[in-house]
Amino acid sequence: MRSRRVLLFKGLAIPMTIAGLLIVMASLWKPRTAITRENYERIQVGMRLEEVDEILGGPSRDEATALLNLDPKEKVTPEEAHWLGILLRPHTASGLRTWKTNRLLIVVSLRADDRVDVCQCYALQPVDEPILDLDALCRWLGL
Repeated sequence: MRSRRVLLFKGLAIPMTIAGLLIVMASLWKPRTAITRENYERIQVGMRLEEVDEILGGPSRDEATALLNLDPKEKVTPEEAHWLGILLRPHTASGLRTWKTNRLLIVVSLRADDRVDVCQCYALQPVDEPILDLDALCRWLGL
């Protein structure tokens, strides 16, 4: 009887270990994003919007999962800081496209012919939030 229990335990140990490792790997896996400083540096004045979309992995979007502020190490003028405060909130400004992650904001200003006029990149950092914040939980869950 005891040998059957040992065999049963040994028979379950490997699948349980593999399942545990898969769960840990899935929880640690973070999708890669094309919204990076390296891709920002590839964007050039005069480039078509379609080319920018291709470099940054699709049309302008907000991939952030937290409330964000400009990184204090980022050197910006007061006017830039004002506009960045506006851009960190959802908006629909015509002529501007933004791509945002928890670490980076890329802002592209377009000319009338949908070509890049100005492109800027800013480092961001998450705002400390209370642990039991329903709004933060909804953002994290994508709701």
